[in-house]
Amino acid sequence: MMLVAFAGFALLFAAGERLVPLRPQRLLRRGFAADAAYVVIHYLLRVLVNGTLAVVLAGWARRVLPPSAVGALARRPVWVQALVLLLVLDFLFYVMHRLKHRWRWWWRLHETHHSSVDLDWLSTARFHPLEKILDRVVFLLPILVIGPS
Repeated sequence: MMLVAFAGFALLFAAGERLVPLRPQRLLRRGFAADAAYVVIHYLLRVLVNGTLAVVLAGWARRVLPPSAVGALARRPVWVQALVLLLVLDFLFYVMHRLKHRWRWWWRLHETHHSSVDLDWLSTARFHPLEKILDRVVFLLPILVIGPS
């Protein structure tokens, strides 16, 4: 289902760039095949990491953390869960992105994202696989701990 949604958005954005380009460029620009490969790699990594690492992290959290901390959001209204997740994950994204530009070891991974010569909708998918694995771990931890339903 996620791949179908991505394909739909891909068609929408590709059409938008053809109809109202900021600057004209070829549809199959330099790096297009590499960026398309990154999309597939990241999808597979997401499935693998979410399907395996999430289970391991959840088990670890239940053993290490006090019971009151695990699943604290599960019985709250959905709007509260959504609001807390939005705030927590957005804050984490902001801090992590700042650190990716500041810490040399993390920049070495993140610079892949900034390496596209020609930019379009697909070039935003260019990330080092290890960076995406680290992102998934950091984002999964608070989700598993605060435990939305």
